[in-house]
Amino acid sequence: MLLREILDNRGALWGEILESLNRVVAALRQNAGPHADSHRLADWAALADIIGNTIGMGTEVQRILSGVDQAQQDFATEEDLCVSVLGEWLKRPGNTGRWVEAKELNTKLSNLSSWRCAAWPYASGRALAQHLSAIWPVLERRFGAQRAGGQGGVYRYAFAHAEPELAERKMDSTAT
Repeated sequence: MLLREILDNRGALWGEILESLNRVVAALRQNAGPHADSHRLADWAALADIIGNTIGMGTEVQRILSGVDQAQQDFATEEDLCVSVLGEWLKRPGNTGRWVEAKELNTKLSNLSSWRCAAWPYASGRALAQHLSAIWPVLERRFGAQRAGGQGGVYRYAFAHAEPELAERKMDSTAT
């Protein structure tokens, strides 16, 4: 039944595809310059965005690409010792919402990782701060991370919640 419908309308379908393709080619010629994009495969993301806008998908492509970025970040930090130990540290009373400098945070997390018999890879608060910057979007999403510059360029950090609390809130919001 579906195959018969496709065969009966083959000419119209090809006509629609070729018209859409011509619109995409025209849009690509207009947007031929380099695209500033944060996606890992920026050229492909730019192409998908142009095609999506041309065929009427609007912001749907950007929403999908954002989801891909989040999934990549989550995958990249899935086994990250810092994220794991930070989550444990935040479960302890008094640590959520508390502002702490990178040096102190490094000491606290290092001590906690040694209890897990894991070698802490950050020799200083500065080394930890560099790693936190590299995984910042994940920390914002998982722990409600905030960062503020202090005296002498020393960063201070605060985390709004431990990860399980965030998961509970998500489940509560979808249940209602």
